[in-house]
Amino acid sequence: MPTGLLNPMLWTDTVEDIAGWIVEQEGAEFFGLQAAKATGYGHSTTYLVLRRMAHAGWLTSRPEERDERQGFGRLPRIYYRLTPQAAAEVTRLLAQIEARRRGTAVNDVEDCR
Repeated sequence: MPTGLLNPMLWTDTVEDIAGWIVEQEGAEFFGLQAAKATGYGHSTTYLVLRRMAHAGWLTSRPEERDERQGFGRLPRIYYRLTPQAAAEVTRLLAQIEARRRGTAVNDVEDCR
């Protein structure tokens, strides 16, 4: 089971936004610049969040293969993917955060899983 980052009180709006975007990818691979552009955060901020999530065991990562690279002169991309276990946990945490904002108890949130 993924560890770390489990306390939604420690999540910033940035982490919440990036995690929400990752969940929307429904298990598809993505690279950091895609997440940065989609969420509007800078690449440094986005990569910091991605590294934290990977360190917590929520994301798998792999380097771009040589035959996947389009163009020369750039470093290989790192592709990330949300693990199935983490998808459920992140979705639950996002629901907790939303419930807290609305002032409802977490138990009152129907789709918390």
